[in-house]
Amino acid sequence: MMTVEELIEKLDELLWSPPYENNQRLEIKATWDRRFISDVSNYTREGKCLSTSQSHLALKLIKRYKHHLVLSGYLDISIDSILNNPTHRLPPYVTSQINREVRYLGDNKLVFRFKYNPPIIESIRNLRDTNIYTSTTYPDFNKNLKVWTIEVTPNNYDNIITLISSHKFNFDDDVAIYFMNFENSKSKKSSAKIINDKIVVECNNEGLFSEVLNNMLKTDFLNEL
Repeated sequence: MMTVEELIEKLDELLWSPPYENNQRLEIKATWDRRFISDVSNYTREGKCLSTSQSHLALKLIKRYKHHLVLSGYLDISIDSILNNPTHRLPPYVTSQINREVRYLGDNKLVFRFKYNPPIIESIRNLRDTNIYTSTTYPDFNKNLKVWTIEVTPNNYDNIITLISSHKFNFDDDVAIYFMNFENSKSKKSSAKIINDKIVVECNNEGLFSEVLNNMLKTDFLNEL
């Protein structure tokens, strides 16, 4: 019996090794479509069941790329039958409701929680910060808790704000206060003083501390003391 899983796995095969005569691969310009097909196919090939949400999205993609399935040998009427009355290898489990939310962990770190969403994941992965004065920071994914932790820096701050607003993440007062303090500190300069033969760094922006200190070390400032 044909199933939703079989058709979505076939689409994944068509991305790499087309069987039909004109030898053209399934062209998918949408990055999200391609990633969903590959991710879900890997998932079902391991014998795991889909969620109701994944099944719904899989049916949309099967309908969108139906023409390629027909070219590969599937009957039009059979595909329509699946679209109208979906059958599965394993019954889908009900998708749990996960709200999009972000919380402040302290130490300039935010934690993001949301339902599986490839565009959001791609945006988060691009929030790494490579700085010539500080080590590169990468977003960290906790597989057990299914949350992303991101270190906020002056270089990725604006993109984090864009991520939260464009994808409508909820946040509490702690996050709002953190953002307010971060914004206020951006207009203030950090400074260093020599007190009793010791270097004292007065830094108004916690996120900038290591950058300021390393910037000083990069110069000949300390060597001139």
